Amino acid sequence: MSLKEELNNDIVVSMKAGLRAVVTTLRGLKDEVQKLEKNTGAELDDSGFVRVVQTLIKRLNDSIKFAEQGKRDDLVLQYKAQRGTLSHYLPKQLTKEELEQKIEEIAGSMDPPNLGSIMKALRRDFDGQFEGKLAAQIAKDYL
Repeated sequence: MSLKEELNNDIVVSMKAGLRAVVTTLRGLKDEVQKLEKNTGAELDDSGFVRVVQTLIKRLNDSIKFAEQGKRDDLVLQYKAQRGTLSHYLPKQLTKEELEQKIEEIAGSMDPPNLGSIMKALRRDFDGQFEGKLAAQIAKDYL
C-alpha cells in the first residue's frame, strides 16, 4: 500500500473515530500533496510524499519555536500534536550515533571527502531518514 493510500485510509479511520484535530492535519497533508501533483502534472511516488511530509514538519518546527517564544503553550501543544501525526508517514529516522557512523563510512570511502559529496551520498542511500541540518553539522565536524 502506498503512502497516499495509507493517508486516505487514515483520514477515514480518524473521521470515524471522531478525531477532528487528526483529520484536519491529515487533510492538510493531502491538500499539499494534491497541490504539488497539480503543479508538476505528475503523481507523487512515496519518496515525493515523504519530502512533502518533511517540509510540513519543518514548518511546524518553526511554528513551535515561535509559539514558545511568544509563550503560547496552547499553540505549542497543537503544533507538536500535528508534528506527531505527520511523523507517522516518515521512514524510521537515523539516530545521531547512526548518522555519525554512516557519515564516517561514506567519508572514509571518498578521496578526498567533501561536504557536498557526503551529503549527496547520504541522500542517495538514506533519503528521508535524517535531518539535513544535523547531518551537515556532523559532516562539517568530521571534516
